Amino acid sequence: MVCQATTTPTTTTTTTMTTTTTTEMPCPTDWEKFERPSGPWCVKLFVGLYLQGNRNEASARCATEGAVLSGVQNKAELNAMISQFTRLGNGYFWVGAMRKTSCLMSQLTATCTALNSFEWTDGSTTGTDGFIWKAGDPNNYQYNLYDEPCVAADVNLMEDIACTRTDVTGYACGKPL
Repeated sequence: MVCQATTTPTTTTTTTMTTTTTTEMPCPTDWEKFERPSGPWCVKLFVGLYLQGNRNEASARCATEGAVLSGVQNKAELNAMISQFTRLGNGYFWVGAMRKTSCLMSQLTATCTALNSFEWTDGSTTGTDGFIWKAGDPNNYQYNLYDEPCVAADVNLMEDIACTRTDVTGYACGKPL
């Protein structure tokens, strides 16, 4: 008697699942992260003894950090910036906004209002919620016979000032995450 073995073919299926986890990188040390409509934005306030080069020097110093002068998206951002600044020093700090060309050498008018006379220069800030002015500002007051196309902030909120002011002690730098 002969026995025959029979084999039954088997098929093995292996399923591999891949899971991708994305971890958002934090801002650099001492930079504060803000969520903006344009995406995450990192801000750091710097204090320097009277920037002799005025706003242009502040902008150049931000560039050495891989950043630009930061705009202000909203009241929460401004409050955080003011808080960060007051831990470091006092006075004014430059922010990334400029008076629109069409509103230069002009007081507030129906076409140049407190909310539309200025624009953000950082490429990230949107809207007008961050323009939180001191009472009476922006006023385009002729400081030392100059127009006031630049914006600085202090603990009392924002004001328009001459870009040539050298008594501004700080600057807010910002960069995308």
